[in-house]
Formats: sequence, structure tokens, C-alpha cells
Amino acid sequence: MNRLVLIGSLLLGTAMLTACSGGGITDTALKPGPVTPVPSGEPPAEPKLASLSISGSVVIPRAPNTSKDTPWNGGAGQITAILAVTKTEVLSTALSATGAFALNLNETVDDSKLGADSLALLFKSYCPAGFKLTASNPGARDALAYLEVKSASINEQLLNANSVITLATASAPALQVLKVGFITYSNAANTITGNQSCLFENKTIAESADVSLVKGWNSLVLTFTGPALSGASGENTITLSNGASLDRWATYVRLN
Repeated sequence: MNRLVLIGSLLLGTAMLTACSGGGITDTALKPGPVTPVPSGEPPAEPKLASLSISGSVVIPRAPNTSKDTPWNGGAGQITAILAVTKTEVLSTALSATGAFALNLNETVDDSKLGADSLALLFKSYCPAGFKLTASNPGARDALAYLEVKSASINEQLLNANSVITLATASAPALQVLKVGFITYSNAANTITGNQSCLFENKTIAESADVSLVKGWNSLVLTFTGPALSGASGENTITLSNGASLDRWATYVRLN
């Protein structure tokens, strides 16, 4: 991945503060309050749908061997969240002339637009055979989504990623850490795990997943760590985990 990316923030969930107060105990005997009976056989309450708020400013990615992105120059437009497999538009929001936007993903997605084991697709770039992830809720369905930016002059997907390369030493090549953010919708709570190794261009790739999905929208991070120099030896690792707040977003794929 040689095009890098926008400054944005993923704000996931809300915080709740509960205050408690109490009074003194008197000589009067304490009596239990009324108890509301629970009808037998009543199903447990459905978990609330988790929303995901994304905001930031789109940039044009930096050119190779340069250190600065280019400010947005596409004018006012629209940001749309799209399910990757079915290409279904889910929600959209306005994009300002300076590239700023805020999108609140809070809609339910119909099960017909979801699939099983879709997160395994994130590992196929390095291990084309992919691998079967283990789900605590095998009946749950999910779908990855991506953001698209569109204005009068630009129509592209957005990539949420950070890349850091450490300095090489006499005994070790430079180490690259690449983090890429993903958005996914799940129709139920689910824990997804898995581990495997494969060979990619004569290098060992160790892949692992440890993700807890809630019902609704989730933010995930795929992290690649390995030697950054072409032909360098050493093990590479790819991990999928819960995560948020990658600080760069940018256009990267021309759709027209």
C-alpha cells in the first residue's frame, strides 16, 4: 500500500455516568419495595444497536518519498458509507468545501445484505487462500463497509490508515507498522478469533484475529508489522483487533 492518507477521528460509543445517593438508617424496620413480576418465557431484551460516529477532514495522499499530504481541493460534496459486497449505500452526510465531514452510522442493516465470515477477506492480500475464523455466534452475519467521497470533480474511496517506519540498524532492517481501519456491521454480538501462518514471497506471515463485535456498527484495525525493505528476511505479522481513532483518512482509489 503506497498511498497514504486523511486526518479524522472515530468516536465509538457513549459514556454514561450514574450518580447514587442514600439516606440514613432509622429505627423503623426496612420493608422491601414492590417487585415487578417477569412473565415466564419472556425473551430477554434485545441489545441496543451500537452506533459509530466518524468525523474528520479528507486529504489527498502524499506522493511517494514526501512527508506531507495535500489539503482537500475537490470542493463541497458528499461522504457515503457503502457495504463492500453488495455495494449498498447505507448512510451519507455532507462534505464541506474544505473537506470536513461528520457521519453517524446508526441504521439497522437488513440481514439480506450481510454475510458470514466476511472478516476473513481482510487477510487474503498476504495469504490468498485465506483462513476460516472461529465465531462464538456462528449464526451471526456481518458486512464490511467503506466510505466514498464524491464532489463535482472527485469520486473516490477513502482509506483510513497510519504507517510508521522505524530507522534501520546495522543488525536489522527498517521495521514497518501499517494500521488500516475498517468499519463493519454485525446483526448480533459475536467474538471472532483465529490464527494461522503462511508463506508470502518467501516470507513467513503470521496472521491472527481477536475481535469482539457488538450488534450494530463496529470499528476494527488491521495491523501489519514486518521488515520494510524489499527482500528483507524476518517474520511478518498481521493482526485484526478492535480499535478506533486512526488519525489519517485520504482518497486512494479512483472510481470513475
